Amino acid sequence: MPRQMIKEVTEVTHPDMPGAWAAGVRNSLKHPLDVGDDYITHVMRVAPDVVDPKKDKEDADPWVLALAFELTAKQITTCIVTEDVVDRNRISIATACSRLDLDWCFTRDFLKHCGIAVFGKGKG
Repeated sequence: MPRQMIKEVTEVTHPDMPGAWAAGVRNSLKHPLDVGDDYITHVMRVAPDVVDPKKDKEDADPWVLALAFELTAKQITTCIVTEDVVDRNRISIATACSRLDLDWCFTRDFLKHCGIAVFGKGKG
């Protein structure tokens, strides 16, 4: 994940679980934290409306897309895991992935693919 993603999730009501996890795995990431300028430029040309205009801090979404695009260009299989599928005041990650021809999946599907048990939404 790019450094912008780590920063964003660790700032959200830290120490929430994703934020604590992101900070904890930072030093063991296999891929670079920084994205090539050409890739972020491409994302912003193809899907500029992925950035939330109401956000007052840097938005990590274009950086996540750019890293996936860069890794894909280098023949590394990628899939963005997201629940962001509804276009509202900006396009969703899923819509941006479609524009950029990137694979994406829901968290539940990713966990199943990894062999991690996923339980229903009910109590118990």
